[in-house]
Amino acid sequence: MTKKNVTLILLGLAFGLCIGIFATQYLHTLYNRERSKAACALGLKEHEKGNYYKASALFNMAIGLNPEWYGAHLSLANSYKMIGCYKLALEEYERALELNEDKDIVEKADRKYILKQINLLARNGNTSTPLPNKIEGG
Repeated sequence: MTKKNVTLILLGLAFGLCIGIFATQYLHTLYNRERSKAACALGLKEHEKGNYYKASALFNMAIGLNPEWYGAHLSLANSYKMIGCYKLALEEYERALELNEDKDIVEKADRKYILKQINLLARNGNTSTPLPNKIEGG
């Protein structure tokens, strides 16, 4: 085997390794996004049932898996608002707004809703209630 053949083999192995690492990271990202969607869907069901603490935990899980998904931040903010955690709600509304800056028309409707919620919370001065330590219903 010549030096050139060994070099080509090593380059091929390095290239294959890089492709493998990229593919693994890409699949991991897709897997986390799907898990995030599932956690958020469960959170929405709990929110609809009035289980806001459980919904908040599920939305936090969704954010942990996909931190850049503004919809999970928006849902978490809505749950925090419902349980009276206005400061946390305000922070999540602001984060959702930040992540929603360059979105399409449908998501701009969410943007208007978020701004309205931020204004309501700020106007009412509801920004000091802490999140309870115990999560009810779960």
